[in-house]
Amino acid sequence: MLAGRRALSFSDRADIAVGIQAGKTDRQIGADLGRNHSIIWRERHRNSTKTRGYWPVSADCAAERRRCRPQARKIETDPVLAARVRADLARSRTPRQIVRSFAFGSHRRQR
Repeated sequence: MLAGRRALSFSDRADIAVGIQAGKTDRQIGADLGRNHSIIWRERHRNSTKTRGYWPVSADCAAERRRCRPQARKIETDPVLAARVRADLARSRTPRQIVRSFAFGSHRRQR
């Protein structure tokens, strides 16, 4: 049973570093952590350097910087779009129906 995507914790990264130092393969490290070997491979290649190798602290900081940042939603930045969606919802249209109406460009004609 899959539990869904779960980000690597600092503890996971520390275990990866210990596994690398012990000479384990990505598959062995993945088995120890209960993760797929491709996740270990990806983590090593994203956060290793040729001179320093893999450092869990710098890897954790880099992963934190790469995480999704809050971004403004289109509906929050476009008042015309927000008004159109509110009006369609007031007419008891479903979100799927609203999206389809945008796909055909009907919202552009009402501007």
